[in-house]
Amino acid sequence: MSMAEKYQCCFCGRTIDRASPDVGGLRYYTCADRGEEFQSDQQLFCHTTCLTDRLHPSVHMYVLDLLNPGAPDQSGR
Repeated sequence: MSMAEKYQCCFCGRTIDRASPDVGGLRYYTCADRGEEFQSDQQLFCHTTCLTDRLHPSVHMYVLDLLNPGAPDQSGR
């Protein structure tokens, strides 16, 4: 990844700053209940807050806790 690369948030459309944890990626794939030969996938990028603001309250983003062990829950949940 070069320093010149820019990422666009798939939720808000704005450019994502290159500061951790903001360059987050989502992998979306089709036909999750079928074999890999039927699946197609795409990687999307988003701001961490754009994603966590849209998640159901019961969904915990444990990967954010792994970025800063010992810190309070960063997912906002």
